[in-house]
Amino acid sequence: MNNKKKRLRSFRCGPLALLVFAGTAGAQSQPNSNEAIAQAFAQAGGATPQVVAQPDGSTRIEWHGNATVDVYGNKINSAGGTTTSPLTSGTFGRSVFQSDLRGIGPGGDVSQFQLGMTFSNDRSVLSQTSHQINNLQLGRAGPNYQISVGDVMPNFSTLSSALGVRGLMASRQFGNTGVSGYTGVVAESWEALGEQIYRNQLVREVYGVKVDHAITPGLKVFATGQEGSDRSDSITAPGVIGTLQPARVRAGSGGLTYQDGPWQLSTEAAMSGYEQTGLPGRHGHAFVADGSWRGTTVTLRSGFHDIDTNFVSLSTAAQAGIKEGYVGGDWTAASWLSLGSDLRRTKLATLDFAGIPSTITRTDSGSARATVNLGPNWPGWTGNLQQAESRIFDALGQRARNEQSSAGVNYASPTWTSGFNYGLSKVRSAGAALSDSDTESYQLMLGRSFSNANANEPASWTLNLNTSGGMQRQHLLAGGDTVTTNYSVGISGQNTRYGSLNLIFTGGEITQLTGLPALRQRGVQLEALHPLSARAAVKVYSRDIQRNIGDPLSGATERVTGIQLSYTL
Repeated sequence: MNNKKKRLRSFRCGPLALLVFAGTAGAQSQPNSNEAIAQAFAQAGGATPQVVAQPDGSTRIEWHGNATVDVYGNKINSAGGTTTSPLTSGTFGRSVFQSDLRGIGPGGDVSQFQLGMTFSNDRSVLSQTSHQINNLQLGRAGPNYQISVGDVMPNFSTLSSALGVRGLMASRQFGNTGVSGYTGVVAESWEALGEQIYRNQLVREVYGVKVDHAITPGLKVFATGQEGSDRSDSITAPGVIGTLQPARVRAGSGGLTYQDGPWQLSTEAAMSGYEQTGLPGRHGHAFVADGSWRGTTVTLRSGFHDIDTNFVSLSTAAQAGIKEGYVGGDWTAASWLSLGSDLRRTKLATLDFAGIPSTITRTDSGSARATVNLGPNWPGWTGNLQQAESRIFDALGQRARNEQSSAGVNYASPTWTSGFNYGLSKVRSAGAALSDSDTESYQLMLGRSFSNANANEPASWTLNLNTSGGMQRQHLLAGGDTVTTNYSVGISGQNTRYGSLNLIFTGGEITQLTGLPALRQRGVQLEALHPLSARAAVKVYSRDIQRNIGDPLSGATERVTGIQLSYTL
């Protein structure tokens, strides 16, 4: 196996320094080895390297980086300051780069380094500092193991660990048994963690482990354990110090996954403990189960989730206080007709906290849908229908009802696209009768494409024209209507020699219930890109957006003009 030497490149872009780690490394190996390692990186959430076939039948993995440098000017006229426009007037610069450096060792293992950064003196881009690490990760992977340092994403299961961590994650396979673990901290950003900017949130130290075992090729059981503990003095922002009390969370879970032919099932049960300074500790439990069956023309699915209000874990997918069940299915009734439906019942309970009793809200919801392909006699034509309804019963027993109906027809061909959609929404609430309303919406779209493509040669130029317009009318049953209209006209073209051009005009109007003048919107955006070489390009862009025209309190005008240089390594 031959390894090419990696290259380290750096350059400066105007007043903003850019240090770019990028390179191209190659190694010859058997195709299955490279493809297996590439898939391992993809499963871990990293960018997948490209596997390129070589003349001798082997493969080589290539890696690239890219950088962009912008210089632009803002001219802002905002009646409400940053409330109506986050931008500020002035001339600014912005540099963004992303690198992905990888190499193959003698045994076929892959080492990788990813780094993405943004530099800018525009505080609407970076509010507190002139630079920001977007992503940072170092790692190594082989057929039976993987280790990553930096930004890692442990995603063990629904109830255990599913979060972003700045730290270390590793996994190892021992036959049919796999072991995974992570340790690190949860922080707002690398800059906050390094105290380059104020921290508004507590830094949480976390760690977790998962063990899974394949009983059969389709049946796997697993167990997890994780813990998180806040650093008591980690908030540094003056206005936030002392407002948040540190907490500690511990959770353990066990479950199984099963997949055999059309059948798929996953279940998990978990328990947790939670302690926060100055408050009594609490313990919670949770259980989830989801299954599906996929046949030739029919797909069925069902599930049950029960996560009590005291349950706390390191998974962002676990919502405490929810108890729900659902069933659903899809049916390909004919070559021209597909049908689907879903039903769900949900109870959401709040935490009994600080003397405030728990409240329960129940929601029953359902939907039905149909998609129609009009067949060979009407090629390119499709239609869709959808009906959804939900009934909500709040803690006082008051009922609210929401209904949404929609219908649409669309057409697509190599040269024409069009579509029309209609929607009707009804809102009724016993506890907020003044908000009861009926809302109708219409949307129309039409597009035309041109090119010089023919049966013998691909297109060297293309031109696309697109228009759309819509209206939404909300009628309040208590009295009064509001109407929102919008339109857009877009022109885009591409030439293999000269580059691309995009021009779009937008506009619209919103009427106000109070009888005040309507709020008008208008905008035009232009972007033109020209390739300088196979790797470099220059782009000029301009944007003129006017919102709430004529309103002395909320009116804003944003005019931005800039130039961007980009380079792909």
